[in-house]
Amino acid sequence: MEAKREDWSVDPSPLLEKDGYFYGRGTGDDKAQAAIWVANLIRYKQEGYRPARDLVVRPHRGRGGGGPYSGVDWL
Repeated sequence: MEAKREDWSVDPSPLLEKDGYFYGRGTGDDKAQAAIWVANLIRYKQEGYRPARDLVVRPHRGRGGGGPYSGVDWL
């Protein structure tokens, strides 16, 4: 998705920390959920858990973009 400069109070391209807040494209995304999934996989491995089939974590870039390397069809 396009980030138009005029829609932002600061330039959206570089990450900026200002007055205790983060500004920039993607700062509001749910990156915590992806970290939780990966942490769980690490824990499974440490504890010797063996699932009956493969577990796949495939975070994606969200609703913007698309293209040949995005989505379940590619996976």
